[in-house]
Amino acid sequence: MNTLNSKLSSTIFWDTDLKQIDPDKHADFIIQRVLEYGDKDDWLTIKKYYSLGRIKKAACQARNLSKKSANFWSLILGIPKNKFICLKQHSRQKQNPFWGAWDN
Repeated sequence: MNTLNSKLSSTIFWDTDLKQIDPDKHADFIIQRVLEYGDKDDWLTIKKYYSLGRIKKAACQARNLSKKSANFWSLILGIPKNKFICLKQHSRQKQNPFWGAWDN
């Protein structure tokens, strides 16, 4: 296991073998997991390993980041909320042409 993976909480990667995760190839995955489930130590660890620009990019592109986490990181990282894919209305709302058909 590499240095980064050994410093991260294994509980945030409950469904993955940390030994199989490459910190450079899977940077988005690692960053997004830390932003959603990590603690302060995990945050400090990725902050040392990845540039702030890289972390911001992964945060904005995260589709599975919860609304609560995205709003938090928007404030902490100074990113406008409209830059987060997960906060855009169309990506969170199911499209169903029959909704409202029985509203009459």
